[in-house]
Amino acid sequence: MKDLDEVTKISSGSLVYHGIAYAYSLFKRINFQNLGIMHSGQLGDVIFGSYNATGKPIYNFSNGDGAFSKKLSHRLDFDSILKRSYDNYEQFCFYQRGFNGINDGLKGIQKFTETISPFYDVDVLEFALKIPLKHRSKQQIYKKWILKKHPEAADYIWEKTGEKISVPSISLQNKEITFKKLLNRFKFVKKGYNSVYNMNPIEYWLRTNNELKLFYESYFENNIDLVIDKDLKSDCFYLFNSGNAMEKTQVLSLLSAIKTIFTD
Repeated sequence: MKDLDEVTKISSGSLVYHGIAYAYSLFKRINFQNLGIMHSGQLGDVIFGSYNATGKPIYNFSNGDGAFSKKLSHRLDFDSILKRSYDNYEQFCFYQRGFNGINDGLKGIQKFTETISPFYDVDVLEFALKIPLKHRSKQQIYKKWILKKHPEAADYIWEKTGEKISVPSISLQNKEITFKKLLNRFKFVKKGYNSVYNMNPIEYWLRTNNELKLFYESYFENNIDLVIDKDLKSDCFYLFNSGNAMEKTQVLSLLSAIKTIFTD
């Protein structure tokens, strides 16, 4: 997480830097001489309905949908984005969060080798998107297919739930949740970015790792004056001082982009 400027040079400042930093720190330590293409599995849950858990088309999507933070979404010219005529919320998220966001996270591995995902296959993608949304939603048909055709694959723990896909789950606020996770909520177990079990436990890291916390604060103090625009600078102060760990990371990503790309 301290390779901020190095990661920004790789991404050209096109995304929140943590999306590359984790894996890049690993890739730098791997000898790729005898390795080939990396299987990424990108957008696997997406083509089977994770961008729309309701099972119904959503046409009324709003400014900031799919974003890490909505605190400053009112600053965006959302009308210009909508002029691209997305048919529904799922399609909007495909392009803005999936293609433009998640795929940028591959830039770290592309310094060493190329990546591939079976879910990028045009035939697979077209077939999946022809399945009625009510069946794709919450990966219903996907899980049934695995259990019936590839039961050995169902023995693996699904990262999304921390359980096997055969474990019963319920829908809570349009999110799939297992009974174990539901029980943990009643036990007040920390969740989301604040949980050590999260794929991106960035809130947990800042809460428990004082060295990382000091790095965040020092980087902000040393580079905030690079922001010339008064409104943008004010927004940076607001988001860094009052925001959660992910929002602080967004600010550092911006400052690093200004420092490494736009500053002589």
